[in-house]
Amino acid sequence: MRIAAVRVDPNLDRNHYARLLAYISPEKRNRLPRFRQDNDFNLGLIAEILVRTMLGEELGIANEQIRIEADPNGKPRLEGMPDYHFNLTHSGQWVACVTDREQTGIDIERVIELGGDIAGRFFTHKECEYLNRLSGEMRTRAFFQLWTLKESYMKADGKGMRIGLDTFGFVLDYANEEPVITLETKLPLNNCSFRLYECCPGYELAVCAMHDRFPAEPEVMSDKELVRRFEALLDSSTMPTSSQSC
Repeated sequence: MRIAAVRVDPNLDRNHYARLLAYISPEKRNRLPRFRQDNDFNLGLIAEILVRTMLGEELGIANEQIRIEADPNGKPRLEGMPDYHFNLTHSGQWVACVTDREQTGIDIERVIELGGDIAGRFFTHKECEYLNRLSGEMRTRAFFQLWTLKESYMKADGKGMRIGLDTFGFVLDYANEEPVITLETKLPLNNCSFRLYECCPGYELAVCAMHDRFPAEPEVMSDKELVRRFEALLDSSTMPTSSQSC
């Protein structure tokens, strides 16, 4: 498993990295310019560049060989490589990606103050009881920990919101420094492990995997570093070619 997080400069306009549109899929190249906000455009473009950089570095696939398709549930996957999985997420100023040889999901969310009973609409009764025992910043943080865990699970499953947020829940045990995360569900996908990361200040990041071999920390980089690495792959004349069709 590999996890990477990229901070995208919120002050950049969309023309800063527009040259990179030539190196992504035609579908994304046509869709991204429709975003009205420059930050949304940049987040979408950097997300595409991030996954292509990770694929190139890990698998030795030239960028022009990368073909990303949707599985029957609509989840992106590498064409011709059913044993390789990836998942993307972005929020605010951050884009994150996880790659693995088994099903996986990732979610990042900016921690903000919430009003109203949002938890009651989306969380299980037990999760709501847990949140109601907390207050202030601790409650806000716990809400987003649970939310990102739920999103990471739904994205690993591949069905998204169709599985129902009330059909599974989490128990967080902070007896030790690292929380013990327990999934409670009767859904078929139940032999999962989870990890919460604090690598992005002001954000919560959660990853779901079919094993417990998580990296200690994600790779964290700036958008400039990511683009440098991507362009180095494009310029490389010695990068090995994958024997599998992608």
